[in-house]
Amino acid sequence: MRVYVIMNLAGAGSYLLLEKAIIRSNDCEALKTAVSESKKEQWTICVEMLALALSFIPGAHYASCPLLVVAMAPWIIPDLRMKKVLEEAKKTQGE
Repeated sequence: MRVYVIMNLAGAGSYLLLEKAIIRSNDCEALKTAVSESKKEQWTICVEMLALALSFIPGAHYASCPLLVVAMAPWIIPDLRMKKVLEEAKKTQGE
């Protein structure tokens, strides 16, 4: 399970780096606005780090599995921030 959490954290970190690189390369204010509120990403990383820390404690390692479920639950709902911003940008370009 520790390997799973470490892989999730590595994926989250690489996603954040990719997101920043895309924003820098496009220099688009709309994208900066869309991803500025990354509460879901921060929540996931914090809860996964807590689960990883708990996995090393002998009596508390059973609590890390439910924490992973809690960390992944918000991702069931799609994140539509970028879609909304890009649709608004298309509307303003069309006018």
